[in-house]
Amino acid sequence: MESDTEFINYTATDITESGSNISRVSCPEYENPSNLHWSVYYQIELYHIFPAIVFARCVHIVWYVVGLIGNAISLKIWAIPRMRRINSSALYLVALTITDILYLLLNIVIYLRFLWGVPSIDMPVFCELWNVLNMIPQYASQVLVLGFTVKRFISIYQPFHDERFARHQRAPKEIISIMVGVIALSLPQGYIWHFESCQCQVRSHARKFLKVWSFATEIAMFGVFPAITLLLNILIIRASKRSLREQTRQLNEGRNGYRANQNRRTARSSTITLLCLSFFRIITQLPMTIVFIIQELYSPGDPELPIQYVNEDPRWTRFLQYIQIRFITESIGASHHALSVIFFYFTTRHFREELKRMLNRHT
Repeated sequence: MESDTEFINYTATDITESGSNISRVSCPEYENPSNLHWSVYYQIELYHIFPAIVFARCVHIVWYVVGLIGNAISLKIWAIPRMRRINSSALYLVALTITDILYLLLNIVIYLRFLWGVPSIDMPVFCELWNVLNMIPQYASQVLVLGFTVKRFISIYQPFHDERFARHQRAPKEIISIMVGVIALSLPQGYIWHFESCQCQVRSHARKFLKVWSFATEIAMFGVFPAITLLLNILIIRASKRSLREQTRQLNEGRNGYRANQNRRTARSSTITLLCLSFFRIITQLPMTIVFIIQELYSPGDPELPIQYVNEDPRWTRFLQYIQIRFITESIGASHHALSVIFFYFTTRHFREELKRMLNRHT
């Protein structure tokens, strides 16, 4: 990268046309200078919103380290047969943990591109493949959370009539069905994106389709599904409070044995775990969804402006403010793929016990 004194007199068009030191050397010149290469945006952002980039870099590194280690531990514990017998949603948590690991690994690729200027996805075939794979864990996360919330809702409100929904043997089929649907929804990304002019970008004839498809899927996956999950969680909390009052009354009357009381404690612990997990994901996902939906309201300004004057242009100023907010929002929001292990540890006694056994075996 050039120093500030060398870089300061460049315009965005100069950078695009030269391709020197900023875009890849093998890139041809652009016929339309306003179609800026992604690396041009990176250089402008680096110059004007550097603190936001540093914040995003540091926060993501924390999530990668904590998330990959924590999710690996969670996966190993929830996959233990004993844990699956104790918690009817254990297989859902296994699947959710796997999707979190996949998300973090795939996110490293785009992290290198937008926060370090590395052309990590600018390759034929990998461009299309990455965009398909990248959506799978994001969609799956939302549907899996809704799935185990529905199971918990049914087990509380209709424990006998709908007992078949809580059977362990149903969970693998349900999860496979979810993943098949999620993969099908992700496949259009391979049509939307392609490698051209030395960068991974949207096909020119797919831009209208992208707007419609992205809006529909984003609203459904990151708007409607979390809203349904939130509503079900509220109903679960209300039902749990009633159940707790009833259990307290029965205990005072001496009508319940030790085993029944232990079963209720396990069920209550499982409910608390799922509630905390789903609430945290909703809270962190909602701002990201809003930021994504409003992105069409912000566009870059005049590409002929010298870099040092970009922040004096109203359009560029609004665009950079939006990008700054987006970097911060997405950095914080990505925490829900990294911090599940903390919720498991503090809300599930059996998880803590298994973790202690695991640590004792390795010490």
